[in-house]
Parts: sequence; structure tokens; C-alpha cells
Amino acid sequence: MTARPAPIGRSTVRIVIFALLAMFALSISALPRADAAEPGELIRSHAGTPVPALSFRDREGRPHKLAEFRGKVVIVNLWASWCAPCRAEMPALDRLVAAYPGDVVVVAISQDTGGWAAIDRFWRGQPTRIRTFLAEDSRMASQYGALGLPYSVLIGRDGREIARIPRAAEWDRGEFRAAVVKAIKAKPRT
Repeated sequence: MTARPAPIGRSTVRIVIFALLAMFALSISALPRADAAEPGELIRSHAGTPVPALSFRDREGRPHKLAEFRGKVVIVNLWASWCAPCRAEMPALDRLVAAYPGDVVVVAISQDTGGWAAIDRFWRGQPTRIRTFLAEDSRMASQYGALGLPYSVLIGRDGREIARIPRAAEWDRGEFRAAVVKAIKAKPRT
């Protein structure tokens, strides 16, 4: 008589399935993305295209749209107060706006589920020239194809995209500042 193998329990099956799913997720995350960038890289794959018609809310709950800022160079910054890289790049964004107050506006759209209470805790005691708004829903980041935060989009005076930056950046230095200055000097398309 041959011995039968012991039956596999449900918990063993669950563990094996979980391990396979984890290995699959890790292998996908290692694949290069179309918008993958090294820190400090501007992605220009969408340059010249109109930006999505995003809607976001101010502190009083009033809706706003990007079209309100047409005529200025806009940096849409998707961020959250719990995101360490987001927090780290805010001072550079603020310095950039200070350097070009009539030409550049930063539209920082918080993805915080804690709403204005979370935003207020972050900004408490910090003077800022950054225009802060709250995302109307969680789909905003996916409309830009953002896979994480921070995620920024540089937009020209004509409302067309110049570049995307899928990581924190030193906006007041190097190629980021140069891209903003070039956008300031550029004649808008008609």
C-alpha cells in the first residue's frame, strides 16, 4: 500500500498564493515605466499637449480650475502632508515663487484624506507664497498618470504642458529653474 500525501490546509494555500502575488508585484515594480525618471529629470513626453481639466477646492470649498491661472507659468504639485519628499520640496517651490512673483504660480493640490486639518498642521507657522488647494477626489493623481507623490507638472502660459516631474525636485536650482525661466520667456502659442 502506498502512502498518501498529507492534505494541504487552507492556510498553506493562502500563504503560497500571497507569496506568488508578492513576487509578481515586485517583478512589475522593477519594470521600467514610460514616465520613469532619475531624480532631477524632466519628462517631456506630453510636452505641448493641453493639460487635463482638473478641478480642486480652496479652503472655503469653492471649486477652482487650472484655466484660472492661464497667462502664468504654473507648477501643479500633487502632494500630501504625510509624504516626506513632498514636504522636503516645498521650501524650494516657495523660493521659486518668491523669485518670479508675477510670472509663476505653484498650485499645490493636497491629496490628504484628512482634509484641511492635515494641511493646516503642515503649514502651521510657515509663511508661504504657494497656493494650496484640496483635491476633490482621489482620481486626480491618476488623471496625470502619477504613480506616487510628489508629482508635478510644469505648464506654460498657454495652458500646455512643458514637462512632468514624478519625484521631489529642487525647483529653485539647476535644470528645473532653467525650465521655468525658459517658460517665463517663451511666447505663448495662439
